Amino acid sequence: IAKVEGEYVLVLSNLHWDTYDPEEKYLFYKIICQLAEENQDQTFIWKMHHGEKVNASCHSMIKNLFSIFPSAHKNIIFYHQNEFLSKSSVTELIQKSREVISTVSTVLLDCDMCRKKTATYACPTVQCLIDRMKNPQSFTCLEELKEVLGQEKKHFSTGLLYKYDNKAFRKTLDKLYQPTKLSKSEFLELVLEFKK
Repeated sequence: IAKVEGEYVLVLSNLHWDTYDPEEKYLFYKIICQLAEENQDQTFIWKMHHGEKVNASCHSMIKNLFSIFPSAHKNIIFYHQNEFLSKSSVTELIQKSREVISTVSTVLLDCDMCRKKTATYACPTVQCLIDRMKNPQSFTCLEELKEVLGQEKKHFSTGLLYKYDNKAFRKTLDKLYQPTKLSKSEFLELVLEFKK
């Protein structure tokens, strides 16, 4: 793991989806546990999706791997088990991290916005999504992950972010707006309130 700015390696996962095969889940967890065991001088913060942390199968796999890699748990801090960390947003965690290891998820957009070095887990279930990314820096095994993390800082890019264009935003709202009793500004307020 490269020694660059940031305080920790951030791990983001959402393997509770039924679309992932159990073998794909297990392999990701094994890679993370092996990496942590081999890098005892590094701190890993692991933020799991809520559905994953309460998933009995996922929990069982990690517990089993901690028995195989007994030192791994010493330098992994689970986000949901830490009172201080659990008050931080994903974006804050990404910004303060040295680098990110993630499964395919919307958090990759945050990594892209933060221009953070990110290694993305590639497995058959999500390969079609990774193939659409501009610069995914993906891995399928521990050796590939080490290679990605060992490279000089290289900007991860989903290729899905676009510069904000107010004219395009207004044009889209105008298309959505249907003349009713609401003014355009009242309609806009409803649209923005809906996002909350």
